[in-house]
Amino acid sequence: MNGVNFASAGTGALVETHQGKVIDLKTQLRYFKEVEKLPRQKLSDEVAKTLLSSALYLFSIGSNDYFVPFITNPTALQSYNRNEYIRMVIGNLTSDFNEIKVACYGAGPYRGSKCGLNKFELCDNASEYLFFDGIHPADEVLNQFEKLLWSGNPDVAGPYNLKTLFEE
Repeated sequence: MNGVNFASAGTGALVETHQGKVIDLKTQLRYFKEVEKLPRQKLSDEVAKTLLSSALYLFSIGSNDYFVPFITNPTALQSYNRNEYIRMVIGNLTSDFNEIKVACYGAGPYRGSKCGLNKFELCDNASEYLFFDGIHPADEVLNQFEKLLWSGNPDVAGPYNLKTLFEE
């Protein structure tokens, strides 16, 4: 009654992203619809309707749709070369950051690996990095996403940003 999280690490908007290894977005949405019925079973219709209409729903998909095709099926994105596609994905995020190619924390090339390796490196100033580790954006990137979602223009967060949504 106080909240539910259907997140599945590694999932994407596409069913093909880590297919069979994660709970894909479509399945997560199906679970959401099932859980949405629970308040109606435990509360009066009026109380359930008030609860559900005042709740916050957030569906967020990370970077998996962008980098998984390069790993699992490199020919899936034949219309772009690797560098063009990466530049397109990260767009103008790369400008509040000094290091966009190497992660702040990890091992191996570009500090992109964290599994099974003994020697890890950690940067001195994570706010200068686009990625914290080989997969996850750094806190500063997440802060920018948060600001865009909260008060961003309709091209970024639409049809309403969160601030407008909560003011209504």
